[in-house]
Amino acid sequence: MPTQPRSLKSRTGCLECKQRKVKTRQSNRTQETRASSTTPLTSSLTFQRRSVTKSQTPTKALSGLPLQFSTLDLELLYFYTTTTSHEILGCHMTGTDIWRTSIVTLAFQHPFLLSALFSLSAFHLTFMHSSKNTMRGQEYVQAAAKHRLKSISNFRVEVRNLTSENSDACCACALLLALHEWTIPSGQGADLFFPMTKDRRGGGVPWYKLHRGGVEVLKSAIHWVDKGEFGDLVRPWKRILAVLRSEAPSPVMDKQAADRVRLESVSSCWREESVLSVEDQLTLENTLDTLRYVFTLSTFLASESSFSAQSGISSCFAALLWTTIVPARFCEMVEERCPQALLIVAVYCVLLKRIGQVWWIKGKAEDLLRAVKRELGSEEWNEWLEWPVEEVESN
Repeated sequence: MPTQPRSLKSRTGCLECKQRKVKTRQSNRTQETRASSTTPLTSSLTFQRRSVTKSQTPTKALSGLPLQFSTLDLELLYFYTTTTSHEILGCHMTGTDIWRTSIVTLAFQHPFLLSALFSLSAFHLTFMHSSKNTMRGQEYVQAAAKHRLKSISNFRVEVRNLTSENSDACCACALLLALHEWTIPSGQGADLFFPMTKDRRGGGVPWYKLHRGGVEVLKSAIHWVDKGEFGDLVRPWKRILAVLRSEAPSPVMDKQAADRVRLESVSSCWREESVLSVEDQLTLENTLDTLRYVFTLSTFLASESSFSAQSGISSCFAALLWTTIVPARFCEMVEERCPQALLIVAVYCVLLKRIGQVWWIKGKAEDLLRAVKRELGSEEWNEWLEWPVEEVESN
């Protein structure tokens, strides 16, 4: 029985010809088939680095992104959009979904911001697995550190050349990098002003400097960011500063009235027979004014959830913002271990304790207060420590 002649298989035919089962001549396969075809042909997938031609090169905004993401990267992105963006950022930073939606889209145009999102998500997952001590938890720790370092190194380059094109991403990244410190498993509340190394020696960058540095980035880019799609990044901060400068009276509740009495009593530690200069006393007075304002605002926002959602300001945001609105000289006095300045930091611990239900703030007030007591040393300041100790160390 005659058999049908077996056709030779083309070993040089393109992928799409094979998928469409188009027979081609070995000698002239592309010219004839492509001339008769109405379907555009591609020699390979554009995701393969070796096959990307000059005309297919990604745009400049995407050039820093990996052409392939690992499974862990995709897991971090998913966890960020579904959980981290809400639990850490949404309700605490702007009161909107911008961190879950627009910021993610922006991150795919700026790799340093995407690394910051990955790192924050990994830190969050590390906390979720902290009690399990699994290999998966160690992977999250390593991923968080890797993406954090990558974000910091690239962010430094971008922020030196701040423009209208990268201003939104730089502002978002500045806020994220400041928050990273609060979510790091080894982070302690004392690091806000008194960073310690593993051998308990002074070293590292105080967290307050990261917060103040982030605000400086916002100030430099506010004329671009405020009018654009990402204006929600700066509007809560602008609202707080506007009220602070206007000194508008706020409704006084019982708890606020009690706080004001106790805050006023703190000032007696420098008003009575103080050896401080007039300039330093004025700095302490101004700092105490900012603390009064943040106490009042935080207490009011905690009781008025509808106003908090409408304004985009949460009690958590108000409390963390305090380190960015205090006078620069006060920060110097804290680093100089001025007892009166340390006492104001001790009072601030009361505010941190009140927002301690947030997982990345829990325990920070107690640790910071212990650091203040250690730095004060002498018992002569115990009179002004009674309120912080009573509220922070009690259950």
